[in-house]
Amino acid sequence: EDGLEITQFNRELVYGYNAELVYAGGKIFSSTGAVLSPEGPTLLGHFGIARPMTVASNGSRVYFATWQPGEPAYTVHCFDPETFVQTGWFLIDPAIAKLQTHGTLWEIERWGPSGLALTTNGPDYSLILLPNALAIAPGCAPYATPNVPVPNLELPDAGAANAPVQTYYLAASDMERDPVTGGLYVSVGPGDFRFPNRVLSIAADAPGVQWSSFAGSFPRPLSAGDDGDTLWVGLDGAPSVLHFDVSQHAVTSTFQLAPDFRG
Repeated sequence: EDGLEITQFNRELVYGYNAELVYAGGKIFSSTGAVLSPEGPTLLGHFGIARPMTVASNGSRVYFATWQPGEPAYTVHCFDPETFVQTGWFLIDPAIAKLQTHGTLWEIERWGPSGLALTTNGPDYSLILLPNALAIAPGCAPYATPNVPVPNLELPDAGAANAPVQTYYLAASDMERDPVTGGLYVSVGPGDFRFPNRVLSIAADAPGVQWSSFAGSFPRPLSAGDDGDTLWVGLDGAPSVLHFDVSQHAVTSTFQLAPDFRG
């Protein structure tokens, strides 16, 4: 009678209770940390952090505010929704930390062109305004991330090229040997400061990173094809497996898996 009609129903794309959904920049963002495409819909990835959340009106930044008992202040985390990588963060003035003993961080919202507003719930309810906070904090302003060149790592971080021990400081999630060349593929998590959410290659006969390529949200399990031309990459941040063309250093196709949030 009211003109509304359910045309599609999907289970388990977003898990958790009282999840907030925001549409911006052609994507659906959930306060559980999930990012969805409205086409399908399908789960694109995950930020690895949960509510409260707000999104820049153009969808170029996503913000989460957190606080844990014992921490001196609230923390605002800023994310790039294209790479699912944290681009910046800042602490709210510890002078308001006394509020944390009397209330729980409840909601966060954009305020003005570059400000944030936060609320805490009882017993001492508070409204906290942060004018220009996003403009001041590096990596938090609401605009698209520029194409930052990936570092060219020609030598190990520790140990010479011919040293018996060579160390690379990487947040490695998984490794896989190339069956043809003997080289090594490594999936790197979003916490890495140089190669976040990327797959990289280290040759068997040369030092340094041969190449790296963006994979998606939380790339982890790797499996190389017998011919050495194909690498399969599983994403923890989205229920999907990527077909990776080694010669092109790029994802050529993706197939979705059924989400499973049982733990």
